[in-house]
Amino acid sequence: MYKEEDIRSIVEKLYANNQKTDADEICNVYGMRGKELLRDLY
Repeated sequence: MYKEEDIRSIVEKLYANNQKTDADEICNVYGMRGKELLRDLY
């Protein structure tokens, strides 16, 4: 398991660099596992 702040940072950078598909996929994976840490970014 990775640190939450690292995951958030990666997803934020993906969205900032117009890599929405990859960022959404990461958000979906964590969401399906019951982890809501990326909900506000998604």
